Amino acid sequence: MPSYKLVYFDVRGRAAPSRLFLKDQNIPFEDETVTFEAFGSLKPKLPFGQLPLLIVDGDFRVVQSMAILRYLGREHGFYGSDNKEAALIDAIIDGVAESFHNFVTLIWTNFEDGKAEYVDSKLTQELTHFEKLLQSNNEGKHFIVTDKITIADYFLFYLLDCVLKLEPACIDAFPMLRGFYERIRARPGIAAYIASDTYRNRCVAGNKKI
Repeated sequence: MPSYKLVYFDVRGRAAPSRLFLKDQNIPFEDETVTFEAFGSLKPKLPFGQLPLLIVDGDFRVVQSMAILRYLGREHGFYGSDNKEAALIDAIIDGVAESFHNFVTLIWTNFEDGKAEYVDSKLTQELTHFEKLLQSNNEGKHFIVTDKITIADYFLFYLLDCVLKLEPACIDAFPMLRGFYERIRARPGIAAYIASDTYRNRCVAGNKKI
């Protein structure tokens, strides 16, 4: 088993999908947090000046949150069984990433005034897409791409966990998504992690609005 150190701020943010995956699969890793003040000296050493950073076996470094998640998925067999499934997983990841970007933009730029419009319009449209995708895979009884969990499911679960903090009723009209969320949330590794002080005490973003 390789050794992993995942370096990020003490928030959920963009490292959360990888943290959720590692915790659920009981894969040991060092969860190293960096203060925003200390990040100033670390930033010039990073290829894109951004965190998260995954350090593998002390020397191999991967940056960019989705590159990290994809790397972990390939290394541990959670990236589909063939290239077709991998392509479908990539499509879901890209779709969730776009939705997550819209969510982050809201909480950083127009949280108070834009919340209602975001939930009623953009978010509802996005959730409708994911509901249909879930239904297309065995009537939403399993996961979003195959009958086995993949890295795409962890990212989608995290998106839902975020938007539910914003609006607890936002998936009530989407039974497939509600069932999916509750199934993932009930997995022993996920349940233990999201119940931990480490997860509960971390805000979604650095501005602490949610």
